[in-house]
Amino acid sequence: MATWREFAEQAPEMAGLGQRILTKYGMAYLGTVRPDGGPRVHAVTPFILAGSVYLGVMPDTPKRRDLDRDGRCVIHTLPGPNDAEVYLTGRARRLSAEQVEELIRQAPPNIRIARDTYLYEIDLERVNCTTFENLPSGTRPSPTRTRWVAVPPRA
Repeated sequence: MATWREFAEQAPEMAGLGQRILTKYGMAYLGTVRPDGGPRVHAVTPFILAGSVYLGVMPDTPKRRDLDRDGRCVIHTLPGPNDAEVYLTGRARRLSAEQVEELIRQAPPNIRIARDTYLYEIDLERVNCTTFENLPSGTRPSPTRTRWVAVPPRA
């Protein structure tokens, strides 16, 4: 597992694209695991702050219960420039009230963190990016896929 900062140090171009898309649109899709093992998809507003990826979740929602029960998740950005997309997989870890207050103090004016939500930090396992080359009109765009995987800790 890794923080966004560690990912960005190892794959700066991928991280730059992900940050640009998340900052521009402010919205992505969160995939969680339901109690029966099936997938569940939700619209969320993840943000990057202090070298980590965070998302806030209302207390009485299925996604909050999913994350508390099984932190495995995926965040898929909206399409960015030329339909580029970024896909993050990892584990969500709920922050304590003290950690939330510290993030509120650090947050710039464009990031608003509500105290009545549950805030989760995403520990990254893998990031996939797909970009498309601009080709002549009428030609199907050619995808380029890149992948980053967190180095597992040594035993």
